[in-house]
Amino acid sequence: KIHIFIKMKIKSIFIFLVFITASSYSQNYFQITGKIIDKKTKEPLSFSSVYVSGEKYVGSISNELGDFIIKIPKGLSVDSLHVSFVSYKPNSFSIQDINDDTIFNLIELEGKSILLNEYIVTAVEPLELLDQAFKKIPENYDLKPIMMRGFYAENIKLKSKLVGDNILEKNNIESSLGHKEAILDIYRNPFNEKYTKKADNDYIKLIAWRQTGDKSDSSILADTPFSGAGPNTLINNDPLKDIKSLFLFRKNRKNYNFKLKGVKTIDLRDVYVIEFDQKNSVEKQLYKGSILIDKESLAFNAIEYHLSPKGKKYNSMDKILFFGTQINDLSKSITYKKYNQKWNLLHINYSENIDIEMYNTTLIGKTAFKKHKIKADTIKINSKNQKHIIITEVEKKNVTPFEKNELFTKSTEIKSETNEDVWGDYNYFNSVKEID
Repeated sequence: KIHIFIKMKIKSIFIFLVFITASSYSQNYFQITGKIIDKKTKEPLSFSSVYVSGEKYVGSISNELGDFIIKIPKGLSVDSLHVSFVSYKPNSFSIQDINDDTIFNLIELEGKSILLNEYIVTAVEPLELLDQAFKKIPENYDLKPIMMRGFYAENIKLKSKLVGDNILEKNNIESSLGHKEAILDIYRNPFNEKYTKKADNDYIKLIAWRQTGDKSDSSILADTPFSGAGPNTLINNDPLKDIKSLFLFRKNRKNYNFKLKGVKTIDLRDVYVIEFDQKNSVEKQLYKGSILIDKESLAFNAIEYHLSPKGKKYNSMDKILFFGTQINDLSKSITYKKYNQKWNLLHINYSENIDIEMYNTTLIGKTAFKKHKIKADTIKINSKNQKHIIITEVEKKNVTPFEKNELFTKSTEIKSETNEDVWGDYNYFNSVKEID
């Protein structure tokens, strides 16, 4: 009983401190399912791109097991199914005459090694290449608003521990804030012609959602201090729409080493691979990662980064008032794709591991601990978050902004959904992986 009481109170105070304080439409569709594997090893290819060509972009990605599902509205003019994965030869299938559910049991992709071209590596400066790619943003990306439909998924787990003279040693408590999934409509404001000027924010409308686990409301879908970035933050942290704040922009480059590793092939297109890491002399926690730039158009194909091991010793607990935070790990990858002559967002993958400590000090801290009857000196919480946004549809005609009352914000109140399937015609990403 004491264990249950403590568990309930820890969750209560966490929710208190963080303030973890729809319309839909239906249409007939047929669906295509399959599994994508490596032709040689037979291993699944996770996060492969799967889409159809035709009147508009409709697509998804494969899950951790290589499985995918795409729902295609009946009456939409489509001709081919396209499957691709980084450094693999893409594959295409005619679906022109398909008008019913279809199963592609196994789709095998053949690997292609990175083409290390000595001339390219030595003749092209990576920082010059970055500057050229930045200048090409107004040419490569939409300068008019577009409407996107996306699938969002998040999984948040907590481990809590009470610390104090009168606390039992064995008081580790594991809990979950639930796995939540949502269908989002995204009003995507255009990129600026002056690429160094921050673009207007994008806006989200929540269409449908469901959840599993302990939490029974939509609050974790919104942006909160300790739950990591919600869908609004993920969408609006597109580095190409706010170049000046990007840690790789000119004023921040002095902290990094850059190297052009060579060229790889994505969707039959050659792509430059630039790797970066913080310098040995930099005494703070920065990032390590890679940037993929399309060789022909100089469009950004992907940006991936995580905390650099070189800065780990400078990563300490930041303490403010009665709580402290420390980011143990953070990684983010943003993938772009060319469709309808322009490049745009395809997939955001975000994960973080954060330690949070709450102290029974200061007036605010003592009041919070007393209110929730927590008799401890400190509460230690480890939070692991993993989140995805996958763009499943893009519409460029008849794009209309959302009404103010349609916007999804922190204060949005929606009815709780059960675990039953609420997706209907909507494309979704069937994730199977749990946070360790």
